[in-house]
Amino acid sequence: MEFRFFAGRRVVCAALLALFGMATTAVAQESVTIKIGAAAGGGYDYAGRLISRHLGRFLEGNPSVIVQNIEGAGSIRLAKLLSVSDDPNELAMIISSRYVNATLDPEKIGMDLTQFKVVGSLNSAESICMTGRGSGIETFQDFVTKEFKIGATNQDGGMYKISSMIRTAFDGRFQIVTGFKGIAEIEAAIDRGELAGYCGSQYDAFIRNELTTSRHLIGGMRVETTQDGKAVPSIVSRAPTDLDKAAFDFLMSPDQIYYPVIMAPQVSDEVVAKFRTAFDAMVVDPEFVAEAIGTLGELHPLSGAATEARIQATSRVAAPVLERARELVR
Repeated sequence: MEFRFFAGRRVVCAALLALFGMATTAVAQESVTIKIGAAAGGGYDYAGRLISRHLGRFLEGNPSVIVQNIEGAGSIRLAKLLSVSDDPNELAMIISSRYVNATLDPEKIGMDLTQFKVVGSLNSAESICMTGRGSGIETFQDFVTKEFKIGATNQDGGMYKISSMIRTAFDGRFQIVTGFKGIAEIEAAIDRGELAGYCGSQYDAFIRNELTTSRHLIGGMRVETTQDGKAVPSIVSRAPTDLDKAAFDFLMSPDQIYYPVIMAPQVSDEVVAKFRTAFDAMVVDPEFVAEAIGTLGELHPLSGAATEARIQATSRVAAPVLERARELVR
C-alpha cells in the first residue's frame, strides 16, 4: 500500500489510519537501534534520524530510538553484519540501489539481500541529471554529444550506474570521474568548474534547494517537466529501444523504495509485524508527515508488504533485460 503526501497538504485523513489497519502501539522494549549504511549528513542519515524522532511514539513503552551510522562498501558491510544478527530491536537502512546491484552481480555482493525482513519504505525518488549553468552543457542533446566530465562516488554506486547507462545507451562522450565522497564534494567541484555536472540527485531536492538558477536540469528518469519555459522530457522516454527502456526501468527500480527499513532474517515474523504496524502508524501521523515534508519535500511511504513485493520483483528480472542492464553499466 502506498500513500503520497506533498508540501502544502499536511492533513491526514482518519480513513488512512483505517486503511493501514494499524494499532498505535507495538513492541515493548527500552530502546531500539536504527543502523544506517551510509555516512552522516546525507539523505539516508537525515531519513533515519527523522524516523528515530517519531517511531518510539508508536511502540509500546515509547522506547528511545538510537541512530548508528555503519559505513562501508555502500551499505554491504551493514547488510553482512545484519545477516548474522538476531537482535529483535535492531532496524537497518541500506541504500536501495544495492538490491539492483545484487541482481546484476550477485558474486560481488556475496549475499542474498531478499532474505532480510522488510518493515517498510519511507519514500520514493525521481533521479535526475544536472549540470552547472557555466558548463556549456545545457540540454540532453549537449549531454550525449559533447565531451566533458561528470562526477560520481564509486563504480558500485547509483550515481555511476545512472551515468554509465546513459553514456552507453546514447553513445555519450562524457567522462565519469569517481572518488568523490558525496554530492557536496561534487557540487563544489561543479562550482569550481572542474566538473560539468552529475547524475543521481533527486528532483525534489533540485526544487527544494532552489537549484533552478544555478543548474541546468538535463532530465529526470521518469519526470516530464520544464525549465526556463522549455520542456524537459524524461530520459526513459528517450530510450533508443524497448529493451533499453526495460533495462532503464529495472536499473531505476530502487527509486520506488527509497529509504527502506529492514530487519535481520532471523527476527521472527511476529516481531516484524509489530514494527510494521508502528511504521505504518508513524507515516500517516500528522506530526511526522509535517516534519517529513519539511525535510524531504515529499513523502511517499510504502508498507512492508508493498516494499517486499518490489524487492522480490527486482530479483526476478527477465534474462534479456538483465543482460542489457549489465551491458549498460559496465
